[in-house]
Parts: sequence; structure tokens; C-alpha cells
Amino acid sequence: MKTKLAVVSFFIGAIFINASCHKDTGEAPHNHSLLKKSLSEIKAEIAGRWKIKYGITCGFAGCLPSYPVPGQELIVNFLPLDTVKQTNYNEQTIYIYEKASISKQYSYRYNDSVYTYSLQGGFYLWTMQEIKNDTLVITEDLQTAYLVRY
Repeated sequence: MKTKLAVVSFFIGAIFINASCHKDTGEAPHNHSLLKKSLSEIKAEIAGRWKIKYGITCGFAGCLPSYPVPGQELIVNFLPLDTVKQTNYNEQTIYIYEKASISKQYSYRYNDSVYTYSLQGGFYLWTMQEIKNDTLVITEDLQTAYLVRY
């Protein structure tokens, strides 16, 4: 009985030691935050066409996901000269924000200063939060949008 207890104790101890010795190697190469990057790095990361996969809106009642109607997804194209173009699924232009005003400002959400894209005279304030695998995460107040390369 004592040997059985010793063997069980040994394996339990080995499990805890193995679990505590595992080191996190940091972010995966395709998962990284954009919050601490320079403006030129952010622009290089987000340049091109992105399709909105889904969004999450939070409010008093909690957070609710929203998904675009299949075949009617919104396409966001980050162009040179800080231009942002939105089109629908069949390339009809919805809106062109000809010169996004990009500034670094304090964000209570991140408790730090981050670059914010101000579109349509400040009506939209987008913060490029991170890239997870192939997904760009954009936050705006209580909304978060998830976009994939298109």
C-alpha cells in the first residue's frame, strides 16, 4: 500500500512540475498586437482588402454577435494616403473616406495611448487592435469587428 501511495504521489508531483515548467514562448508569428506598433508598421500590416466576418456589440444587456448576410458582406480596403474605401460584395462603392485622420490618443479601453483612425469627421473612431492568424480585429467604443483578408 505504501508503494502504491508513493507511486501515485510521484506521478501527481511530476504532473505539477511539468505543468509549472511550461514556458510561453510569446506570441505566435501570426498572432500579434498592433497597439504598440508604430504607425508605419500598422499601415503595412493592414494594407489591402478585408472582408467583415462578424462583429460584437456590447451594451447594458451584454454582448451580442452580428454576422453579415451571406453574399452581402462589407469589404474594407485600406489604400495609400490614408484612404479607406468600403464596398459591398459585388464591388459597388458604399463610401470612400478620402483622408483618415490618424492620431495617437489615450484610450480608456487599453489604458494607454494608441493610434486611432478617425473617419467621416470623427463619426467613426477605429483602433487596429491585433491580428489573430488571418483576422484583423478593429475596435470602436463598444463594438469590435473581425475582418479576414479578401
